[in-house]
Amino acid sequence: MAETNFPVCTHCGHTWGEYRARGLLGCPHCYVAFGDGLQADIGWLHRALALAIPEAAPAADAAPDPETLARWREQMAEAVRSENYEEAARIKGLLGASAPRGPGLGVA
Repeated sequence: MAETNFPVCTHCGHTWGEYRARGLLGCPHCYVAFGDGLQADIGWLHRALALAIPEAAPAADAAPDPETLARWREQMAEAVRSENYEEAARIKGLLGASAPRGPGLGVA
């Protein structure tokens, strides 16, 4: 198939063949010029990524292990002893974010 059979962006002259060869568009107007083909490529890419990337558990639901919590408490105590209150507050935030939440646990 000859290069002239590919769609061409009327603004920058970039062709569909150039896009497919490099994976890059020439300008914002290429999105309109190659619309249907780009939608197909983007759809394929999203499906391929969904298969390739395992679903991870949300970080907010994962509680730190007991060793990490103990290390954070120790670091917070050291920060207070050295009067580094900003660091102590940051670590306190980590500890608070990892505390169990819900009815009957004292934290809403």
